[in-house]
Amino acid sequence: MISDASGELKFKPTSGLVPSRVELLEAEVMSEEVEFGEKIQACFSPNIEEGKPLERVISLFNIEGTFGGHTDIFKLAHHIKDNISSIENMEGVQDDALNADELSAILEMADYVITLEADGYAADHAALSVKHRLLCQQSGISASVEGKTWESLEENDRGVMKGCDEAFFQNLAASLRPGEAPDKMSGFVNKLRQFIHEFYQTKAEHCQPFKLLSAMSRNSPSENYVWTQTPEAAHGSLAKHLTKCGLSLDQGREVFAALQAYSHEILKHITFPGKNDDGTIDILRTEGSSVMESYSLQPGATLDSAKKMSHSALDCASIGKAVICYGSELTHYRIPLHRVVGGCFLNPSNRPGSPKLPPFGDAGFNGITFQAEGLGFSYPGRALTSTEIGVGVLLGTGEKPGTGEEFEIVGRVAPDPGDQESQKLENTFGLQILEIRRKSTGEMERRYVATKDMPSEYTT
Repeated sequence: MISDASGELKFKPTSGLVPSRVELLEAEVMSEEVEFGEKIQACFSPNIEEGKPLERVISLFNIEGTFGGHTDIFKLAHHIKDNISSIENMEGVQDDALNADELSAILEMADYVITLEADGYAADHAALSVKHRLLCQQSGISASVEGKTWESLEENDRGVMKGCDEAFFQNLAASLRPGEAPDKMSGFVNKLRQFIHEFYQTKAEHCQPFKLLSAMSRNSPSENYVWTQTPEAAHGSLAKHLTKCGLSLDQGREVFAALQAYSHEILKHITFPGKNDDGTIDILRTEGSSVMESYSLQPGATLDSAKKMSHSALDCASIGKAVICYGSELTHYRIPLHRVVGGCFLNPSNRPGSPKLPPFGDAGFNGITFQAEGLGFSYPGRALTSTEIGVGVLLGTGEKPGTGEEFEIVGRVAPDPGDQESQKLENTFGLQILEIRRKSTGEMERRYVATKDMPSEYTT
C-alpha cells in the first residue's frame, strides 16, 4: 500500500510476489492485491472489537479454500513483506500496544510461510501450520516453556504433552469446530486424542499412515520416499483410522499440521544442546553399514544434497545427546525447526509406566522425528555398537557384534583443531574418537563413542 497526496491509503502494483509456477494476468494480480490489502486493513480497524490476543492475526492468515490447492497463503505472505512499510504506518497500529504485538506476529508468520514455500511445503499445510503456531502462542503453551532448558522440562509444564496436553486439544478442537463452546467439545476432543494415540503404536500399520500424512504436507510425489508398505496400503490404513475416530482426511491433515506447529513452538522456546542461533538444530542419526554401502558412501563424506539417498516421509534421529539406534554409521544433519514433527520433548519422562510416543520419539533414545527428504548430511564415521539391541555403545575389549571378531581399545584420538565436524560431535553430542585394534589382523580403526560411557583412563 502507498499513500497519495491526501494521505489516503492505496494499493500499489507488486512484482515477484506470486510464485513463479503460477501465471496470472496483471489484472488478476491487482485484484488479489486489493483483496489482501483490504483484509489487512480490516484486521487493524479500530472499529473491530478486540478478541483474545492474536485473534485478528489468526483471522488474517485463515485463508479460505486452501485444501483446494490454492497458493493464497504464499501470495499473502509475499504481499505483507512487500508492503510492510505501509502496514506499519496504518492508522491505529502505532498507538496500540496490542496491535504492535500483532504486527510482530504477522511479520514472523509471513517470514515463516515464505520459508515453507521455498522448502517445498504445500500451501494448505502452510496455512494450517501458521494457524496452530499462533494458537499455541495465544493459549500460553509457548510462553509456558520460554527460557527453560532441556533438563528443566517437567511433565506438568503446560507446554509439554502429558499423554497429550489439554490446551493443545482444546485449541485444535476449536479450530476444527469454530464457534462451538468449549464445554461442548469433550466428545470431539476425545476423537482427536484417540486419533493421535492410534499413531502412538509401534506397529508399521500405524506408522505408515502417519508417514502418509507427512508426505501430504509437502509438494513431493510419493515415489520420492521409501515405504514399508505401498503408498496404496498406507492410504487404506489411514482411512481406517480416520473412520474409527470419526474424522475426515482434512481433519487428519490438520492434526498433523498442529502437531508439527506445536513441536516448532516448544523447540523454539526451550534451550538444548544442538540448537543454533540461525533457527536450525543439529541432530544425529545412525544408519546400517549396508545402507551406506548401497549408496557408495564412505566415512568422511559430506553431502551438499541428499539426492543420492532416499528417506521415508518421517525419519528418526537423536537430539541433545547421541544414541546409537539401528546401525553403527553416524550421519549428522543440520535441519530447520520446521522440519521437526515431534520428539521426546512431548513427554520427557522415562519413569516406568510413562507412555511411549512413537513415532514422536522415545525419551530413552532422545528421539526426534523429522522430515528428511532433500536434506544434506555429513557422514563423520562409525560408532562402537552395543551388545544391547540397537542402543548405546560398547567399550573395552569384547566381540564386535555380528562378526565375533575381537578388538581392543588402544586410546583416545584428539580431533584435529581444524576438524569442525569432530569438534561439533564432541561439543554437542558428547562423542569422542577411540582408536581400536582388530586382534586377528592388527588393523587399526577409529570409532566414535559417547563421552559419558568412556573409561576414565581414556577421557584425559
